[in-house]
Amino acid sequence: MEQHTVYQSHLRPDANFLFLLHGKPVMIILQDGRIGILKGYKWDGCTPKICIADIYFGTPDGSTHPETGKPRTYYGSLFHDVLYEFYKAAQDINALAMNLIYSLKDADLIFLDINTIYDFLSRGIYYRAVRMIGRFTQLRKKPGRKILVINQDDDLVREVFEDPYNIN
Repeated sequence: MEQHTVYQSHLRPDANFLFLLHGKPVMIILQDGRIGILKGYKWDGCTPKICIADIYFGTPDGSTHPETGKPRTYYGSLFHDVLYEFYKAAQDINALAMNLIYSLKDADLIFLDINTIYDFLSRGIYYRAVRMIGRFTQLRKKPGRKILVINQDDDLVREVFEDPYNIN
């Protein structure tokens, strides 16, 4: 991803949180509900997918959106991927604390909302699929994830939210 991307969510956590993947900042969630994904984060779009002889099989990412030039599920899958990536990291804090930030259902609703913004026609089917299957991806803890409380005046917060690509 080439620039910071921000989405105004329905979340209202009790603090501002910085999410680190192997020591590198990848996401910030602010108390006002803004979620920022930092540029450089890599993911593979809607999954599952497999590549056989240079042909991809699996979940399609949708047609190209005329305004973004990206697949219609690009931003929905981005935010969903990062939110799911860190959900198990809550066990380092405690499960109750994580639910104060977001739940898996919140992540799925964000996926649905962003796919609605980009007029993805199969959004309802994809939403039901992540609701049914998504929780099973969270059975094992993933190493290298850390969640920190940060100050809204932090330089990184200013950088991410100053001139991002805004979804809504």
